[in-house]
Amino acid sequence: MAARPSFSFTRVLANILASILQRLLVAGLGELVAPGGVLVLSGILEEQVADMEAAVQAQGLQILSRKQIEDWVALAVQPRKP
Repeated sequence: MAARPSFSFTRVLANILASILQRLLVAGLGELVAPGGVLVLSGILEEQVADMEAAVQAQGLQILSRKQIEDWVALAVQPRKP
């Protein structure tokens, strides 16, 4: 994302391949989440979770929970409190 958005959301859901989620995180996806809001990242294969968790933390987000059904994983994350 080129400029910081002037709006935010309490809930943001992104269900797409992990490689695209990582690019979106670097581009500023987490900045769309309001303070106290939640970003749900899904479409992550089990073997991609470690890389995704590292990408989440590198963007200043904290992991709230992880849910898994078979090989598919979803992460609920939110911006770290200042």
